[in-house]
Amino acid sequence: MQHRIEEKKIPAKNVIPPSKYKNWIPYLKEEFIDKSQIENRKKILHGEIVHTILSFIGNLAEQDKDAAISAALCNTRVLFPQVLDFQEFKETVVKLLSAKNLQPFFYVKEGKVYREKEVVNKNGQTKRIDRLILQESQVTIIDYKSLKIESEDYRNQMLDYIFLIKDLFPGKRIVGFLLYLDDLSLEEVYG
Repeated sequence: MQHRIEEKKIPAKNVIPPSKYKNWIPYLKEEFIDKSQIENRKKILHGEIVHTILSFIGNLAEQDKDAAISAALCNTRVLFPQVLDFQEFKETVVKLLSAKNLQPFFYVKEGKVYREKEVVNKNGQTKRIDRLILQESQVTIIDYKSLKIESEDYRNQMLDYIFLIKDLFPGKRIVGFLLYLDDLSLEEVYG
């Protein structure tokens, strides 16, 4: 008598490919939040919302200020549905747009205003400039910052923008400003 040997079905092996090489530092940085970010979370959110509102406000020399603010608030509400009351942000923006030292950035009689302007540098990297004002003899760069802190990173970022714009507009005077949204102060950066 012959014995029949039953074959056991061996499940197919799942082949797991080796992980791909990539720079893990940016991913790890996302896992660990800086202490100041936790402590200033509310101020940072406030700055982000005000920044977003300003990104919708163009040249107020060419449009009605109140209508521009209302439209910007409507557009921003869509992006921050978790925020129910926008009154404090509106007050900050109205105060900012009324500040004498900041009016030249928002009421440009002669020139072109660009918001969130993307510019590609000679290495192919895209940089986004918060506000860029092109005038006949001068280009003004404004970069919004949520908090006023001593930061070489802020200044270095502005210097990158200044050198990038100098390459694009040789012969024009290039001026860079950091606009701190927590206290509405201004810092000029020289390149």
